[in-house]
Amino acid sequence: MNRAGGLPFPLWLLALDFGAMLALGLGLFGLLGAPGGPLAILAEPTLAWGLIAVGGAGLAIAALLLVGHLRRAASDRARISRGAN
Repeated sequence: MNRAGGLPFPLWLLALDFGAMLALGLGLFGLLGAPGGPLAILAEPTLAWGLIAVGGAGLAIAALLLVGHLRRAASDRARISRGAN
């Protein structure tokens, strides 16, 4: 999976995480920014907290991707240092 020059995780997970982070940003903007005009719908608490919840799931995905990548990289380094290919 970790090809030379490739991503250490699937691209669709990165896109999913990007969407969740976008939702988190919109939710926080709705709660804290008090938008007006067409964006005033974001100030509705139910929608804002829902977007923040989706963003929290995105944070969990990002943390799992990072931990998984670091664990794989550490095991690869240990295997290389032992001389086992």
